[in-house]
Amino acid sequence: YGKVYVGLKFKDNIAAETQTEVKTDIVNNLSANFAVMSIDTDFTDPVQTYLELQTNFNLDPDLTDRTPRATEILINNLILNYANTNLKRFGKVFRRSAILTLIDDLDQSILNSRMSVKVQQRFTPITGQSLSYTIKFPVALAVPDDVNRIITSGRFIYGGEECKIQNRLKSNKLEIVNLEGTVKVDNVGEYNDTKGTILIQGFNPTSVTGGSQLKISAVPVNQSTIRPLRNYILDIDSEVLEATAQIDYQETRLTL
Repeated sequence: YGKVYVGLKFKDNIAAETQTEVKTDIVNNLSANFAVMSIDTDFTDPVQTYLELQTNFNLDPDLTDRTPRATEILINNLILNYANTNLKRFGKVFRRSAILTLIDDLDQSILNSRMSVKVQQRFTPITGQSLSYTIKFPVALAVPDDVNRIITSGRFIYGGEECKIQNRLKSNKLEIVNLEGTVKVDNVGEYNDTKGTILIQGFNPTSVTGGSQLKISAVPVNQSTIRPLRNYILDIDSEVLEATAQIDYQETRLTL
């Protein structure tokens, strides 16, 4: 009460000084002048949530001059263009069926398509210190089962080995494993599927593979619709975007 929270998404080429000037101008010329009572303005930075999309589609080579790989690239480009047009702004909702419809209509050789969806948050762990981190997703997450890992992370160096975080099967508990699957730490936190939060405790990596940010991926409880909250903005992780063709001739071929 008595506060208004404002989230601003600036273009990538806007300098930090200009961003500060815009925020100051909003406070001085809008919230201060037009408020009917004393209202404080707090600026909340946008929180980027990335989508990891894996598309599989049936392709009839007899109906196209493109190679399967060329069609895979075409689908990936379609998804990226869809994100530029329909996501990357406040209040934009991801609907899997909308993209699949576009993919199916892309070429007559695409007989059908399906897509798996994960949500991804990123954070920068401080190396050389054992710290705790809370990662928040804008949606509820899938409950643990005995087949699939709901939570997985990017790679990092821990104890001299390249490792990753994953949830234990049939459990919300998180563990650190090396790339061979050997458990190095059997309890490094847990995830709350209902709240969409992940708690990583006592985490002290030497470094993050490939950069400073560690990606944390999760299977949402509803892969069909990702509806961001408040200051969350949806985007596509182009590094893991993948389309895979499965050859499927519409006409039955007889072998003599």
